[in-house]
Order: sequence, then C-alpha cells, then structure tokens
Amino acid sequence: MKVEDNTITFRFCFRGKTIKTESFLTLRAFLHDNEWLPEESDYDTNLL
Repeated sequence: MKVEDNTITFRFCFRGKTIKTESFLTLRAFLHDNEWLPEESDYDTNLL
C-alpha cells in the first residue's frame, strides 16, 4: 500500500493469472463480491 497526498494505492496480485485482462476481471469480481464497488458502474481500466 502506498499513501501519498490523501490518496491510497493498493496493489493486488492474483496467482495463476498471466494475462492482464484476466487479472482485471478477477479484480472486478473481487471488488463486487466484497461490495467495495457497485456492479452497475462502468470502470476505466486505468482506475482499477
């Protein structure tokens, strides 16, 4: 985790994911399952 100017950056690593798209989909599912981000929102890949 990195804290800078009231911004917190987390780094998630998923084992067995070798393709960036696959990691992105896994991250989205993780965030939705934990209700950290709403499912109906459209996400920019740079945001996630």
